[in-house]
Amino acid sequence: MESEELLFNEFDEAEYFIKEDDDDGDGFSLEESEDSDLCEENCQVCIEPNENEYAEAELPGRVNQQRQLHHIYMKKYIDSLNEDLHEKSMLTSKTRDELEKCQERISDLEKERDQLYYMVQEADENEDVPNGDRLRAQHERAILELEMETGIEEAIKGRLSRAEYELAQSELQKGKYLLTEDDLRREHSVLREQKLQDFEIRKKKDDSFVRDTYKHRKKALKDAAEASKEYERRGKHALSQAMKAKEETNKYLKQTMQEIRDQTKQENERHSADLNRRITAVLSLKNNITTNRENINALRARNKDLEKDAQKEDKVFMDQITAEGGDAQTALLVKKRIEQMEKNQAEHEVKQRAAEVKIASKIISEEEQFKKRKQAYPHLWQEKKWVDSLNVKPHKKKKLRTLATDVTSSNDYDKYISQLDSLPKLEANDQLIRGLQAPPMGTRRDSSDDEAIVNKLSNTLPANDGSKATSTNDSVTLAKPEFEGMWNKFEKYVVPKEVVVDVIKGSKVSKMDQDIMREKLQVQRENIVQTQVAAGREFKEKSSFNSKPTVVHFKDFDVGKSYKKRVTLTNVSYSINFCKLVGLSDHLKDFLEITFDPPGQLSAGMTCELLIMFKPMINEDLEGVINFLSQTGPFELPVVCSTKKCDLSVDMTEVQFGTSVIGETLKRHITLRNDGALGTRLMFGKYTGKDHHIITAAPADFVQREDTPMSDNGLPDSPKLQGNADASESGVSKPISPAGTLANRSQCEVEEVAGSSTKQRSFDEASSIGASLSEDHDLDLDGMMVSDQNSTLIKPFSQEKLEIVWKPTVPGKCDAQFILSFEDELSADITLTSSGTAIDVPVYVTRQNIDLQICTLDRLYQDSIIVKNRATSALKLMFEVPKSLRKHMELLPKTGFVQAQSSFSAQLKFLPRSTIAEDALEYFDKSTGVLEVPLIIHVADQTRPVPFVVHAIVTNSDLEFSVTEIDFGHSTIYESARASIQLTNKSILPQEFGFMGLPEYVDIQPNDGFGIVLPKETIDLDIVFSPPKAKNYNFELCCKSLINREFKIKCKGVGVHPPMELSEQVVHFKATSMNDYSINDLYIINNHLSTNEYTHPVPRIGKGAIAPVGPTSFEFKVPEGAPLNLYPSVGTVKPGERLRVQMRFAPTLPVERIKEEAVRVVVRKAEERAQKEYDEKMRKEREEAEAQAILAAAGANVGKKKAAPAPSKPAGKGSAKGKAANRPATGPQLDIGGPEPVTAPPVESIKLESDEYASAHSTLLRQFEGAFQTYVIPCYLSSGACAKPGDLKYSIHNTLYLEVHCPTVKPQVVVISDNGRATIDYGDVSIGQQMNKTVTIQNIDDKEIDLTGSLLDTTGPFEMRNPLRELPPDSSHSLIIRFAPLKPDHFQETLHIYGPDSTLHVNLVGRGVNPTIQLNLEDPVFDMGAVLVNEYVERTFKIKNTSSLSVDYSIKFDSLSLLRYKMMQDLPKFVQPEGEPPNTIGVQNNKGKCVFDCVPFAGTISGGGSQEITLTFAPDHASDYFSDGVHVELFNMEEAYSFQVVGQAKEHIMYVTGGQVMHPSVESLLPLVPIQPDEERLLRFQDTKPIAGHILLMFYSVARDGVFSTATADVIIGCVRTMAVSQKKNGEYVFESMNTINSKGFTIAEPKAYLEAGTKKNVTITWTPPETHNPDEPIESSIIVSTKCELTENYQILLRGLIVSRPPEPPKTATSEALVPSVVTPAEERPLSSSTAAAASS
Repeated sequence: MESEELLFNEFDEAEYFIKEDDDDGDGFSLEESEDSDLCEENCQVCIEPNENEYAEAELPGRVNQQRQLHHIYMKKYIDSLNEDLHEKSMLTSKTRDELEKCQERISDLEKERDQLYYMVQEADENEDVPNGDRLRAQHERAILELEMETGIEEAIKGRLSRAEYELAQSELQKGKYLLTEDDLRREHSVLREQKLQDFEIRKKKDDSFVRDTYKHRKKALKDAAEASKEYERRGKHALSQAMKAKEETNKYLKQTMQEIRDQTKQENERHSADLNRRITAVLSLKNNITTNRENINALRARNKDLEKDAQKEDKVFMDQITAEGGDAQTALLVKKRIEQMEKNQAEHEVKQRAAEVKIASKIISEEEQFKKRKQAYPHLWQEKKWVDSLNVKPHKKKKLRTLATDVTSSNDYDKYISQLDSLPKLEANDQLIRGLQAPPMGTRRDSSDDEAIVNKLSNTLPANDGSKATSTNDSVTLAKPEFEGMWNKFEKYVVPKEVVVDVIKGSKVSKMDQDIMREKLQVQRENIVQTQVAAGREFKEKSSFNSKPTVVHFKDFDVGKSYKKRVTLTNVSYSINFCKLVGLSDHLKDFLEITFDPPGQLSAGMTCELLIMFKPMINEDLEGVINFLSQTGPFELPVVCSTKKCDLSVDMTEVQFGTSVIGETLKRHITLRNDGALGTRLMFGKYTGKDHHIITAAPADFVQREDTPMSDNGLPDSPKLQGNADASESGVSKPISPAGTLANRSQCEVEEVAGSSTKQRSFDEASSIGASLSEDHDLDLDGMMVSDQNSTLIKPFSQEKLEIVWKPTVPGKCDAQFILSFEDELSADITLTSSGTAIDVPVYVTRQNIDLQICTLDRLYQDSIIVKNRATSALKLMFEVPKSLRKHMELLPKTGFVQAQSSFSAQLKFLPRSTIAEDALEYFDKSTGVLEVPLIIHVADQTRPVPFVVHAIVTNSDLEFSVTEIDFGHSTIYESARASIQLTNKSILPQEFGFMGLPEYVDIQPNDGFGIVLPKETIDLDIVFSPPKAKNYNFELCCKSLINREFKIKCKGVGVHPPMELSEQVVHFKATSMNDYSINDLYIINNHLSTNEYTHPVPRIGKGAIAPVGPTSFEFKVPEGAPLNLYPSVGTVKPGERLRVQMRFAPTLPVERIKEEAVRVVVRKAEERAQKEYDEKMRKEREEAEAQAILAAAGANVGKKKAAPAPSKPAGKGSAKGKAANRPATGPQLDIGGPEPVTAPPVESIKLESDEYASAHSTLLRQFEGAFQTYVIPCYLSSGACAKPGDLKYSIHNTLYLEVHCPTVKPQVVVISDNGRATIDYGDVSIGQQMNKTVTIQNIDDKEIDLTGSLLDTTGPFEMRNPLRELPPDSSHSLIIRFAPLKPDHFQETLHIYGPDSTLHVNLVGRGVNPTIQLNLEDPVFDMGAVLVNEYVERTFKIKNTSSLSVDYSIKFDSLSLLRYKMMQDLPKFVQPEGEPPNTIGVQNNKGKCVFDCVPFAGTISGGGSQEITLTFAPDHASDYFSDGVHVELFNMEEAYSFQVVGQAKEHIMYVTGGQVMHPSVESLLPLVPIQPDEERLLRFQDTKPIAGHILLMFYSVARDGVFSTATADVIIGCVRTMAVSQKKNGEYVFESMNTINSKGFTIAEPKAYLEAGTKKNVTITWTPPETHNPDEPIESSIIVSTKCELTENYQILLRGLIVSRPPEPPKTATSEALVPSVVTPAEERPLSSSTAAAASS
């Protein structure tokens, strides 16, 4: 593929050059320089009439363009084949050499290996262990290297085989084109003749063109003169017509203006009328709004009245239910739910009818389509059975299971059903609640009875017209399983009963034979069993063998496991007996395997063993027997197989608490024991008799039981329910609890759970109400409850302790029932009862909890305790305080008597001390400060004391400062030092405080040092120290609380009088908009003129030394990040003088805030992009869905709209509806998620120059609402003049502080173009060019502003092209600013746009540059080398753009310039005087075609880029002096670089050159006339070889001190790379007759060598003068060098040696012009580019 691409590239290049040849055919040349200003258009006009004058018919043997392309292509392709063949042959020979070297290496290693092997054996024989180990290691290394070399040899052999194969392929490929070379040679000669003919034709055309051009120029000049006269005449005529038109216009101007005024007046009147009409419409709208508001208020009032009426009706209904003894809230809830259900049912029926209509129409359309298909394809419906098999049969109707309460007897249940039958249709919903008598509890019923209840209840509800149809449709199910048997209901395995097969009846014999067989069988049985008599005693026991164990019991088995039991049978009869295994029960045969060997006769007391293996396959209980037969009769061995079960029991069913005093807590424990192997969940709860539910203290996630515990008579053991039971027995129907009816109704709506029991379902469905019911034990008044610590799971073979807690709150007898229910179905519920009696105490306190609230330490608190006696006698009281609190609390009196039916008052004193935390650890909590003290009152003759509790929160009254000492340091008399302290209230009570006796130079804020501190609050206080003079201060601050506690702080400070002062201590800037600036001035003053401290205050630090009088230096230190600048910030002020300091405030937005906003901008854009993609995706999905829906609807029946289903259908149509309803939807469903979430980029990734950053900055400017900031700037002072920064010593105490207030407001005008950037960067612009950019500004203020702008530099490159104007709110204006640099430099200027309150600063930045380029040419002369005549060679160089902007370049040749003839008139190089520039135009082609050309000759190079230029050298005759000047221009204006390109053309492949110049570089255009030698000269040289050329070499040997130095000279021998296929590629040269020159001291380094194509060789000839040489005479000699390639040529080299005293200077060449910028050439003298070669040919 690479070779093919190379060939195609060469083909394209060849095509280009042929097109260039064609273009040269249309060119022209001028003979005189004065005709150089002819226009191109005139030239084209002149060419057209003469174009066909010299056209000739195409020659028969003419080579067309396609043939030329093929010629070039094949020539290059054959050259590539030759090169490829040479490379393959070289590679093959190189690989063979490598293989030989590798084989030699292998043989050496084998020899070394064998030698080391023998040496190892010798060492072993000599027992030289060290040497043997060393040799053995060398031997192993040699083996390893041998293996590696072997692998390398195999790899080289593989490469050699591949190289030989490729070489053979190349030779074969080259052999295919041997005949093609001859054809190419013939075509080459034809092509040469063709070009000669073309040259003659072109020359004739050029001559004709020159003549016609000269004529046309004269005609053009004449036409131009006539046109000028005509233009002047027309101008005069137009001026006269304009004057006449102006006079006509003035006549009608007044009339037109009057019409315009009238029209404006009418417009104003029409506008006023429209405005009045709009005002009227607005007023009318306002009135309508007022009216509508009143109507809405009326409707709201009506709705409120309706709501009140409904509330009244609900209240009446609730009162009626309450009067009848029902639950009013539940009944109202049921009523509302029924109404809502009816409403929902009506809405559902409407929707159902619409759905039925839709389904019916679809079914009809499908049936019609089915009929049409059946008519069209009747052969598909021939078998009726197959069609019937496709119909889906309906399912059998499933019975609805309910959760109704269990009943005990079927008679009661039948009675309950009869009540439903006799119940009439209810007219009101409340009749359903009051009129239904619940069936007795415990009655059992089946699913058919449940269905009857549901039907009865559903019939009592009001039904609409469509309800029957709905129920009919719902009763039929058309679903059918896809495979038979998958939905069959699993039938529970039933153990079959033992079946005794009567063999006699089963046989086919006569009746008589059967009777005979029975008699014989009976006789046989009687003979088998005999009566055993021993020692006169008859054995009458039923079984003569006893088994151990008596019953084989496989207990708690697991399915899939095997169990074995060994049974021992003992003969307990009186004598010998035998035992025979008859069989076992049929239903045990699949599970039991018996191993029994009959023991034969067993004596009495002997035993035999029986092994029984049990393999259970089902998890069910099995019972059966194993039948044995003995001599005394048959006996059986019972077998029982039982699954894992729960065996639950309690140790007691009645719990007696006895008698307890109110307030005591008693606990009783019940032990629940599980002796079974199956664990179960349990639920232990209390029966409350409320809503038929059980109250339990189990967690909310535990499942509760809904079954109601029953008493003996089937009703709950509650007085209220007992009364209902009695009423029901008497036959009187009384209303039952509405909650019970609601529970029954809700049970009818529960879904059927297949295979689950009622008890299991109660556990699974009661979890949702467990949490709500668990809260009800707070309502129990008896105080009996279940402990929360009870377990909810009992494990196998374990026991659990269940706890019942009784805490009586009401005196009297208390009874309660508890239910212990289990999840296991086979475990019955256990009912527990508990009872107890609660009594009250005679003596009690009125307040059980005495709360002293919050008490502080060391403060006394008192309260009274009232003790009352309800007894009929006086009682003695003794008050007891805990021993640890007797230091802090006291009850007075300690002993007292309370009279009968009276009260007693005791005094409580509480004085908490600081040690209360250590004294009362058990009563006091240090973390919260809560004190809870239980106190006891002992009553005589009463065992239970009267307890009460005293509560208090103890706290301290401490106020704590964050510091104890304050050092204000050094403060000047012009400022105030502030110290911030924190005051903390350690108490939990608010405290008032105040600072008393403050010095006059101290101030405390806020509130002048007074205030209130909230509990545990810490407030900040600022203590301001303002020294009035310079001295040392020591003072004390005293803070007092409201309870007169004092807290002191020691303070100290030093007053400083600085040597200078500021004119203002506080500077207020005006409100400055963001990105704007404001300037303020202040003065720093030096008033220190004298050191006399007695006449005036002097500058000093405290009581230190007085500052000297003299110049004082200062330095302002602006805080980091503050938008402030001070000028000057450092300086010196002399005594009695002042210095002005300028302050500049320039607010900007924080960078971090802008980056955060930029992140939000990026996220917002990403979300919008994601949402857009998501919407597009949804749209496509929706279109696809609609397309599918249209395709689906296209097949529907046209008459679908006509088929309208009836509102009610008979029951028989239900199956069709159900069939259509159960069909799956065929429409496509869209399931596409939302847009993908967007991840916010990190803040650090936002660059300051990014668009996101600029957009965020613009957004924040719009959202900015204003800010106010205060900065404090220190000013350091030092005595003396500031000479160098850092040398002046200063004291930190002599510091002035300047406070600056900086308000910032929102700007009025912002830039909205370029993402809000206020900097316009024009980048790099070339000098002489200009660039316009637009900046758009917007008014973001709420008022109109008038904008004005600053003047830009009139001599600068920036210019504003349009003026500013007034901007209404939210409007924008675009400014056009031009940048036109005139010199290479950086330019920057600021455009100020002034508004009323702010200024917008637009920065203008640009750079004027001179575009520069570089060429990768090392030599100012670009040598194209040697090439054969009529062939060409290509060389490349690169132009690199070193500037940052794009440049347009063009390459021009001197040979194509209009001044080329003038330049060629200069003197040649060998006679040119020094100092004059040389002529770069050398020998050119004789046939008119440019000898040098380049591609591309013009283009654009981007900033920092490069362009590769291809130079082509194509000579048409032999010469060594082809040259031309090349100029690179930028923007067609400036010449950037120039260089000279040279080349040589040779007639033959081999050439010899060098030495001294023997020929002029200028060729004559006249043909060379051969000189005919005379006969005498021919005879003299007839035996000599013909000489192709002569070369003169000069040798200069320097003579110094009688010694001659060696001189050298080089001769260049080259071999041209030819494009001819038939020519040899390589050449050789040989120097002949070496002895002749050797005798004269001349030697040649390489007298003979081979040269490859395209190379040249410098052959060095050295001359060493002989010792006998006369230095005054030159030595001359010559030698012949023969070159051999396609032919043999001889060149004579003339050698001349001279002895000189110093080496001669090298000849000066005119090629010293390097690649440097040239002077700009005028446009009329600029050379033409190669693209205009068609217009100027030499």
